[in-house]
Amino acid sequence: MSWSGGPLNWTMKTMQAPQTPALDREPSPPADKVYRIIDVSAPSPLSTPILTPESRARQIRTSILGLFPGLTNTATMTTRLALVAVGFVPVTLIAASTFEIVSLRALAVLVLLPAAFLAAVIMNRHRWAGRLVARAMLVGVLATGMYDLVRFGFIWAELMHVDPIPHIGVDLHLSPAWIAGYLWRYGLNGAGLSIAFFSLGLSRVRHGLLFGFFVAAGLIGVLLISPHADEVLWHLDAISVTMIICGHLAFGAGLAIVQRALHHD
Repeated sequence: MSWSGGPLNWTMKTMQAPQTPALDREPSPPADKVYRIIDVSAPSPLSTPILTPESRARQIRTSILGLFPGLTNTATMTTRLALVAVGFVPVTLIAASTFEIVSLRALAVLVLLPAAFLAAVIMNRHRWAGRLVARAMLVGVLATGMYDLVRFGFIWAELMHVDPIPHIGVDLHLSPAWIAGYLWRYGLNGAGLSIAFFSLGLSRVRHGLLFGFFVAAGLIGVLLISPHADEVLWHLDAISVTMIICGHLAFGAGLAIVQRALHHD
């Protein structure tokens, strides 16, 4: 309150206390400074790594191996790849014999026996591999039975009239030929492919379907390019192609289904 002159001219002046910034409030930036907000979550172009050919090749290799869970462990990858190779030997020998360059009997002695010896060494050295092979052989035999349900269905429906399995026994010079042929089919072809399947770490039905289709495509390819395949196996036509694909799909799915059933037991 102050006197401004005159008897009645009083004026009231409000005295304002100096303001202090609140301690719980973020202070405003000075007017002469400009602050820029940067989103640190957004990648900076300068921070993006440059892929070298070596790193790109490593990424491709990792992506391919990611398709096969069994090969992601570097400690067991070499052993598993050896089992995959061994597993494909029996069906590969059947395909090779259709070219009639080397007989199936000679291929069995020169290739199959060393492969079986390698598998025995691996099973003896690695107990986990022995358990894998034993279980895979059982699953493979049962899955081959599922394949033959499809195949015999075509025969019983009189859509096909040839059973090529006894011819395997004939090529091996073993009798009775049909027993030798079916022992090869179940104990080597089916069991071997099953060993390859599980060595790759595959286990789901979709894996089995893709695996079965891959094997079926290989067989169809042999029928296309081998000059004597239709004499040893089947004549290539729409019915035989349908049977081959359906049978191998049943086999592949059977690998996953039977393995799951045995695992639950």
